[in-house]
Amino acid sequence: MSPPLDQQLENMIRNLVDDQESVLIKKTITDHSAHFEVRVHNEDVGKLLGRKGIHANSIRRLWEAAYGKVGRGFNLHIVDPRRRNRSPGFGSS
Repeated sequence: MSPPLDQQLENMIRNLVDDQESVLIKKTITDHSAHFEVRVHNEDVGKLLGRKGIHANSIRRLWEAAYGKVGRGFNLHIVDPRRRNRSPGFGSS
């Protein structure tokens, strides 16, 4: 029997980064949705996001399909500590 979807996602994320010990995943799973907030070491953020977000978008698409099959929505938020100090109105006048 394969592990639950949330455990499979966590394993995938840990295998993509170098510092597996620093991976923190906050998950909220309800009957209708699954929300994951992922924090990794500063040097691993780029590995998880990928150039122009290609890795993160691929992960989202794959897991949206997997959770969709069981009738749940899926949301993945990767926290980028490099962007923490920017205000919500960054880039606007």
